[in-house]
Amino acid sequence: MKKQHAFYSALKALLPVLALYAGAARADTQIDNYTGTWLTDDRQGVVSVEPCLSAPDTICGYLVGFLDTDNMPLNRALCRFRIMGGLVPLDDKLKKGWLFDLETGNAYNLILRLRNQGQGINLKVYENSKFLSETLTWTRIDPERANAMGLAFCQP
Repeated sequence: MKKQHAFYSALKALLPVLALYAGAARADTQIDNYTGTWLTDDRQGVVSVEPCLSAPDTICGYLVGFLDTDNMPLNRALCRFRIMGGLVPLDDKLKKGWLFDLETGNAYNLILRLRNQGQGINLKVYENSKFLSETLTWTRIDPERANAMGLAFCQP
């Protein structure tokens, strides 16, 4: 009887570790669904969503393509500019993030949610209250399609 009790005690001690591992695997799978290149709602830019360089356990977005302009110094300065960050998987969303608006210079709170079987993401952008939010929709895009639309990608 004592052997059986010891086995159950050991199993009981391992359950939190197993649950943590299963939760981490779910979070990694969820993050993988968001990674890739996305066309912004105004069709003016392409953002690469990927783990943050400075904090790999969070998700960031880097500007990697934009309408081709003749202003090469500006184009170079914007390449790989981080326009969103701090996103962490919670429930079925990425939350607790921020989005930087290049036009106004302001940063806003951000929540991402997948749509259309992973072919789009909704960005809920808000300043103080989620009730006063704006929802933007970005579309997954491959580089060939972006080039055909006149978008230039950053050169390494």
